[in-house]
Amino acid sequence: FFDEPLGLVPMSDFISHGESSLAITAIPEMAHYCFHVLECHFKGIPPMPAPAAVANEAAAAFTGWYNKGQLRGCIGSLSPCPLHDNLRGRALDAALNDTRFAAIRRSELPDLTCNVNVLHSFEPANDRYDWTIGKHGLTIHFSDPQRPSRSYKATYLPSVMTKFEMTKDDAIRELIKKGGYHGTITESLLNRIEVTRFQSSEKESCYQKYLDYYRNLRLTDVVHLEPEEKEEETEGHAADITGSRKANGRR
Repeated sequence: FFDEPLGLVPMSDFISHGESSLAITAIPEMAHYCFHVLECHFKGIPPMPAPAAVANEAAAAFTGWYNKGQLRGCIGSLSPCPLHDNLRGRALDAALNDTRFAAIRRSELPDLTCNVNVLHSFEPANDRYDWTIGKHGLTIHFSDPQRPSRSYKATYLPSVMTKFEMTKDDAIRELIKKGGYHGTITESLLNRIEVTRFQSSEKESCYQKYLDYYRNLRLTDVVHLEPEEKEEETEGHAADITGSRKANGRR
């Protein structure tokens, strides 16, 4: 939890309070580009620049990878930075460096879906319930009543509360646990919570749509896009994929 580098964190970890960025609408090309970056990594060649349709304004963003609907990695930057760099970095971080999962393998590419969230409109909430389900994501910050020097932080994207049919109280209590606090959740603890709410624009794409998009751009001379011989799977890898520490997919 505390060993993650600042700015490159699973969604349950650190977020900078009070930071905001202009609203940028997520588009499929952002997810296509993440696929391109990951495939180029596996091929050992540098990626092309991001598509012209992708804005390069400063933004906070998260990238998530799914294999047949199961989360395989999700990491983001909570501090706004140029989106092209953000997407390149987070595409690889989420695929290779999410410590909850084994690193994604090249042979998984055809089964992957990429999800991109661009975050904006960060603002402090008046209290722990001053946010709207389905509209806001939130990050909480609080200290241990018994050890005030010990602090915790955790974040959920807007889609989490709706996907898991959470009430506001459910979300706050789950975030407390997700932040690493294992003590009793008392009223005193709840009253210590500071909430920052934010909004997000979200898009996803699958591998085939990425292939079709780059073929339409006539970039097949830059990246070999045809299916390649599948890597030999091992029992250990199969266990990694099916187990993946049985992460529940909440981000």
